[in-house]
Amino acid sequence: AGLFRERPASRRPGAKAVLAKVFLRIKDVIIIAGPLVIVGSVFLSLTDYLKWQEAINELLSPFTLLLDLPQQTGLTIIFGVLRKELSLLMLLQALGTTDVLSVMTRVQIFVFTVFIVFYLPCVATFGVMSRELGLKKTLLASAFSLFLAVALAMLTRIIAPLLFV
Repeated sequence: AGLFRERPASRRPGAKAVLAKVFLRIKDVIIIAGPLVIVGSVFLSLTDYLKWQEAINELLSPFTLLLDLPQQTGLTIIFGVLRKELSLLMLLQALGTTDVLSVMTRVQIFVFTVFIVFYLPCVATFGVMSRELGLKKTLLASAFSLFLAVALAMLTRIIAPLLFV
């Protein structure tokens, strides 16, 4: 008899509670993601205006060539460290078009996506990891993550053409 407990009644959440949760989620997007998108876009435009974008992309070109990505994706890879989910927006800005298929092949898009998903953790995650694990273990985990991302992206580069025939 001691193993049975009464289950509290299930109730539908009130409109006020639902609206409060929705507001909190939207507020996070507006307060956190919005400024990053704006600052990132301004920075990309500024680097393009000052002709730094070409220098940064040139510096990262051995890496983008290894993954068979357009050279313009180099700067976007750096921005993925800020917030991974903003990488696509930054890619659109860096490529200068919303029609990504006019600049990249389906395989390149897939390789870029696989790489972005698995490479370095975002800044917030890095901070939490460093506090919980210590800096040395966090750097080791980040290095492993980067190695894994490159390996998986290269594997994707080999396998994806078979999928997109």
